[in-house]
Amino acid sequence: MRGTIRKIDANKDDRFKFFGEIAGDDGRTYRFNDYNWANSDTPLEEIQLDQEVEFELKDPTTRGYVYPKNIRLSGQEADKPIPKKYTPSSHSHGRFQDFIYVNTDIISLTLQEVIPGFSESANSIFRTLATHYNELQESDFKFSGFGRAETVDFPTGYRTPEGQDILLHCTKNKFEKIPWYADQILIAGKKMGSVFNIFDGNWYDIEQSIGDILPKCKDSAQDIVRAIEKRCLNSEEVLIYLDHGHTCPPEDADELYVPTGYFAPEGQEIYLLCTKRKGNRGYGWYFNSATYAGAGFKMFDKKLWLEKWSGPLEYDMLQELANQTLQEQWSFGAKENFGILRSYLQYTFSHQIQTDNIGFDVSGQYAAFNTGLPDRNTYKYLYAVFEHNEEQSAREVHPLYYQQSYCLQGFTVPGRGGLGKVLSEKIGLPKPPEYFSTRAETVWQLGFNESNQITIPEYDDAHILIQRCDRIPLDFYRNQANNSPQLLAILNSADSDAEKYKQIRDLLKPVVIDHQPNAEITNLYRQLQNALENVIGMAVKKLAWNWRAVVPCYNPELENSCFLLPVSFSNYDQPDRAMIASCNATNQNNIYTIHTVIFLNWAYLDARLICRPESEWLVADKISDEEE
Repeated sequence: MRGTIRKIDANKDDRFKFFGEIAGDDGRTYRFNDYNWANSDTPLEEIQLDQEVEFELKDPTTRGYVYPKNIRLSGQEADKPIPKKYTPSSHSHGRFQDFIYVNTDIISLTLQEVIPGFSESANSIFRTLATHYNELQESDFKFSGFGRAETVDFPTGYRTPEGQDILLHCTKNKFEKIPWYADQILIAGKKMGSVFNIFDGNWYDIEQSIGDILPKCKDSAQDIVRAIEKRCLNSEEVLIYLDHGHTCPPEDADELYVPTGYFAPEGQEIYLLCTKRKGNRGYGWYFNSATYAGAGFKMFDKKLWLEKWSGPLEYDMLQELANQTLQEQWSFGAKENFGILRSYLQYTFSHQIQTDNIGFDVSGQYAAFNTGLPDRNTYKYLYAVFEHNEEQSAREVHPLYYQQSYCLQGFTVPGRGGLGKVLSEKIGLPKPPEYFSTRAETVWQLGFNESNQITIPEYDDAHILIQRCDRIPLDFYRNQANNSPQLLAILNSADSDAEKYKQIRDLLKPVVIDHQPNAEITNLYRQLQNALENVIGMAVKKLAWNWRAVVPCYNPELENSCFLLPVSFSNYDQPDRAMIASCNATNQNNIYTIHTVIFLNWAYLDARLICRPESEWLVADKISDEEE
């Protein structure tokens, strides 16, 4: 295909030499960098605006993206192609490009780390890998796994300065057309490569957490992730696994700390804390919050504050509280894990400590906070009472680990038994949690425009559709994908839902990064934005007939009172998500803003901080807590 250079510029980091855009003869715009050129050594100086080029296109169904390949100036010879020995006689694994998908960006970083002066381009690395692959014997491929092959290692053709073979470490690729995926290398049994194989985390959450510590940091999420990958190429050496504060093997750990290469104002390196839980990719390590040595428990995610301060909330203790307070559904669905009660205590504690409502005795031996829950017999407030934990405070632990200070002794009302007397005679009675200053903050008032039509609140479409796309059902994107071959390829692939959401985010990223997506992405995003506006508009119109469906809540992350609006992305008759909205009074007018979309179980937890929700669309035993 032919086209014309419409944009060309030098890159600002070391990922590639230059980037630009081509206006194709087919009317589409194609983005490129030096990796896409047939001659990877083509200097920037030889490429001018309005020059004609020739290029080929990859099959748009291979991985959901359309990028040009083998670009060359019209009339210029291409580099010598990869040898056409696509079906090697020495082994039975077929063509290299049909056997494996290689993340050459990460492989390039790792080779730079182990081979001094290494500077080959991604195209050159791919050619070396493919050429050497053709020369391998069957015995060079080392498959391993339990019952079936889950990984395979084979020589890359590269060696370390000490003469050791550098192997490509490949894992099962869930994409149906290419069986293996590689973004790691293996040297003498030691793996190097992308740390995001080890833990999972939304790039924007990581960017926000580092930004909270470094407000002046203007690096994008992509820049931050790349810096983390560079820092953690030798993951076995730099990752810190802790079991109750002590270093341990990965399989015994309850916390994982990932270095970022960024440093707090006091000079300590910032780490990503990851905890084990079940998420979109199954049970494993998931990013929780950013922290650093000596940061204090308030640097962690608010959901961890209570248990960092006083230890785990044991099942027996939660059951004790559930038996003391009014009968209520404290678990989602048919589960009996007190998940709702646990979350209630965690976020109530974080609110109380932020509002200086934790009570202490004179010596600091005892502490307490008002849970806001009533005793089922007397309707007096129940208080959580703690005692200073001398043994825990004396333990030697890793500097990144926050040392537990107190231990939960139980829940009581003033004056009842030993704990009740400690509360009333030594500590005093801390105030109950307060989330609203006026009654008006709990009532949703519809706004009308000059034509007496309901006003649709303002909302951040890029935040909802791109940054938080994984909170929206995939069917919503599928309904808008008919005119986007790239989005259809992603949705129709055999990838996991988590991988599909990541690819959707990457596909739409040009909308917010450089505001210059190609025509297909522009049209797709407009469709998505219109569909989102219809979803929000329909939700607000329904509220005109039943304003009580709006649930007042307190968002512990935003630290303000807000409202939960039921919305339907898949089934217009049944809410499947909630949106968080807030109200600002300006010139005697109420201006509503929608901040984000969340799962129904999250919505219930936010609402329960205020009181037990009684809206028909937000019922605990009808909500699953599986969605993360």
